[in-house]
Amino acid sequence: MAATISEAHIDRGADVLIVEDESLVRMMAAEILVEAGYRTIEACDAPTALAVLERDDGIAAIFTDIEMPGMSGLALAGIVRERWPGVAILVTSGRVRPRHGEFPEGADFIPKPYNPPDLVRAVGAMIARSVRDI
Repeated sequence: MAATISEAHIDRGADVLIVEDESLVRMMAAEILVEAGYRTIEACDAPTALAVLERDDGIAAIFTDIEMPGMSGLALAGIVRERWPGVAILVTSGRVRPRHGEFPEGADFIPKPYNPPDLVRAVGAMIARSVRDI
């Protein structure tokens, strides 16, 4: 599995903020991305993610669940796009399938359950696209 993930990796070493209220799902996503060469920061909710973004200007991407207590991942994505336009945004959900226009311009969606190579490819593509757009 690690060879496939490494082959799919685009921007080795980029910082990815994972925002997921389910700790096991968050840890699994972090493990997948770390194996691919990313550095990860974990947040259990949107307010924590916003605090991380406020203090760390090196975040290249956020990977956020849509359904979380309090602020949804879609609301978080909107704030991130407005305040940190260079940060790539990838949203996920096992139940919600947002339609085009329901999340910020340039953001993308990957449904749960996702497999490791697809997650790595999606994050890499989002980062590559956000770097080109800057």
